[in-house]
Amino acid sequence: MVKRIFLSIVAAFGILTSFAQSYTLTDKWVKCGNGVELHDPYYSRGVTFTWTGGSKNGKANGHGVATKSKNGVVVHTYTGEYKNGIREGKGVYVQSDEIKWTGNFVNGQLVGRAKAEYPNGDIYEGNFINYQMHGQGVYSFANGAKFEGYFVDNSPYNGKFTNYTGEITYIQQGLQQV
Repeated sequence: MVKRIFLSIVAAFGILTSFAQSYTLTDKWVKCGNGVELHDPYYSRGVTFTWTGGSKNGKANGHGVATKSKNGVVVHTYTGEYKNGIREGKGVYVQSDEIKWTGNFVNGQLVGRAKAEYPNGDIYEGNFINYQMHGQGVYSFANGAKFEGYFVDNSPYNGKFTNYTGEITYIQQGLQQV
């Protein structure tokens, strides 16, 4: 029974890893319609950007809004700080109709303590590395269940799972000691 509960938790988190695994990091600079350049670590063909904010030496600088579109469809919006064309500082990154990340960006990536809100109502608050849950955090499911503990590469590793009825299951080192 406990193993089955844990496997369903892992399956739920598998959906969340699809974002991180579906993109390959690149080193691409994209020129916006106003001539300002932005760095896009997840560039692919057909991508365009708009930038409303300041610039310095031809690169986005300061607070503003960057909207990324692919083939005319908005893919994501970032509202926050840029430094030399790269997301750097506090910001909110919204992937269209999917995940909303609020936190600190370093060299274009979400790093450290942050919050992710999912379209199904789930919320994660805790540590991130490159948009992935990694470190201490709390994942609250929309149905009232909750996992509190340590995450590795977007998956629960050690911690306490409380289901929607209040039943508690302790998880240690993934599946090894369930």
